[in-house]
Amino acid sequence: MTTFLILYFTTFAVIKTVSRIVEDKDLGTITLRKRLNARNYTIRLSRGKVSISLPVCGSYRRALDFLEEYRPRLIKRMEESRSKLLPVVEESVWREKAEEYLPLRLENFAKMYDFHYTSVKISKSRTRWGSCSSRQTINLSFYLMLLPGHLADYVLLHELCHTVYMNHGPEFWKLLDSVTKGRAKQLRKELRSYRWG
Repeated sequence: MTTFLILYFTTFAVIKTVSRIVEDKDLGTITLRKRLNARNYTIRLSRGKVSISLPVCGSYRRALDFLEEYRPRLIKRMEESRSKLLPVVEESVWREKAEEYLPLRLENFAKMYDFHYTSVKISKSRTRWGSCSSRQTINLSFYLMLLPGHLADYVLLHELCHTVYMNHGPEFWKLLDSVTKGRAKQLRKELRSYRWG
């Protein structure tokens, strides 16, 4: 189940709307607005931001449940719209740089800390910096090249740790701490402040 963090709650008496903001790990900032003239739950995606309009008597919980039905479609649309912001020529340049640098960097970390993986693939994902499959195939977004070096390294080490633990349990974080000088949670927090598109 997706966890939402409620940031604040405001009431605008003049325009007769009530708004609530939530943060979602996949979709970013989501604005929920109760409107006097709203009769149904309506989802809008504009400039990479998701908003939901609902009746004044509507339920925020129901609005979020309604959102779940469209989550895969919204993620796909966000990724497609964001990719258009990067010119094709520039995309090819960054992909080429990533294919030259990231696999070698990953290999060096693997040798340094005795990790083992099957293969590495470079993708153009904007919703995930990286991932590791159960077959120990590591996928890395070429957008890692736009991050500060220490955060790109964090993502590589994060995925390498998943070759040992395919979850985010205590043992995983203990292992990741051991290869990031005890800064795993700090680096994760810093990484979350970066969004492209």
